[in-house]
Amino acid sequence: MLQLPHNEWRRVEVLASWVELSALSYDNAFVARGEVLDTFNDSTLFDNPKRDVESDSSVAGTAAAMAADVWQILARRERLVGVAWPFTLDGDSLTRKDTHCTLGSTVAYTTMLLMEAAAKGWYKRLSLPKADRVRTHFEFIVAASLSRSCKGRTTRFGAPFPAGWPRGFSKRAKHLADYFGLTVEEGKLQTLAVAQQQDASLDGVARLPFGDEEAGIPYLLVQCATSKNWLTNKLGQPMVALWRQFVSWDGPILKVVAVPFVLREQHELYRASLYHEYAIILDRLRISSTAPDLSISDELKTTLVDWCTRMFQRIPVLEN
Repeated sequence: MLQLPHNEWRRVEVLASWVELSALSYDNAFVARGEVLDTFNDSTLFDNPKRDVESDSSVAGTAAAMAADVWQILARRERLVGVAWPFTLDGDSLTRKDTHCTLGSTVAYTTMLLMEAAAKGWYKRLSLPKADRVRTHFEFIVAASLSRSCKGRTTRFGAPFPAGWPRGFSKRAKHLADYFGLTVEEGKLQTLAVAQQQDASLDGVARLPFGDEEAGIPYLLVQCATSKNWLTNKLGQPMVALWRQFVSWDGPILKVVAVPFVLREQHELYRASLYHEYAIILDRLRISSTAPDLSISDELKTTLVDWCTRMFQRIPVLEN
């Protein structure tokens, strides 16, 4: 198993992610509940009750109680993510499914887990520099997830732009509008776009069909956030009011913020939605529920496998 996170270890959601990460750290891995309990006991981080109750999960604050809570969180994740969850859970162990036993088959889920570990500083040797390309790769994971959930036209829109996209913001905005069969407001683009504009805080767009993709259906405007302080440093993004001026949308616009983190503590999703003006919030569990691993390109998979492998090599493991 991997060592316990160096911080946030009091948060049961973090410990559940640590168990998941341990199970993903090598192919065909599994994590025994007894091993988790032994690790908690050995860590001395939890209360040390009298010996006759040290394995009683009803005693709050003990290692046994925390292990029981972690297993409840994992059971909840199994329900939320559904068949796309890469694990099988029972009372004694967390095991990788036969269809998800290799890094390549779970690389989107694993990448997001490692991004959270790095951004939150769970391990001293992990970091997520601003220039790390995995931040861009996350945008492709989100686009793949939305294409599977919305089942309508979906595209990533963000710097750096892929080959084939035109140079200059106005031309890129027109290229985006053309993709959805829409038009741009040329006058507004000239008036409101600023010099050296890249993507105007927009990372992706998806159309949500209801039987068809004609006018009068929603467009999802997506901002991907990957930093530790994403909740406050991405306020106002994507800039929906600005994009309403740039493009002549023929349906309602919904604001979306996607993060590679789990946001399942009390009121966490609600607070995030409010901070971002009632945005739809996509955390790691919601993104993963549509199995984006099945839709990302083979080239991206190869890149992410290499990144995950290097990240795992920086995480200390427990001695047997």
